[in-house]
Amino acid sequence: MHVRAFAVLSFPESAGLCLARAIERAFADPTVDHPEAWVVHERDIQVGFEGGLGPAAVEAYKRLLSELLREAAAGEAYLDVDGVRWDARAAASGVPRPEQSGPAEPDPELSLPTIRTRLR
Repeated sequence: MHVRAFAVLSFPESAGLCLARAIERAFADPTVDHPEAWVVHERDIQVGFEGGLGPAAVEAYKRLLSELLREAAAGEAYLDVDGVRWDARAAASGVPRPEQSGPAEPDPELSLPTIRTRLR
């Protein structure tokens, strides 16, 4: 999949700390695969990436950006995946507001198995 990612986010506290917490909550760290795409300043994070990503990596970016937007005081982020755009802005309530979303597809690589037990 051809992906373009962009984000400019401002935080009320340390951007590095907010990024670490967001990575923990998102259960994904796309910063490892593309460190050049992420610029972290004292209270700001900027993301700029264009290239090929698989479905699991696209979902990882979405989850991480959503978690970052929960903590951001201001900013916006978008992913353009093969012409389908996902946009979100930081909200005062701490919950990102999606502007436009493409169809959400479950990622089989990220699905957890169902564990069934029998009680006797």
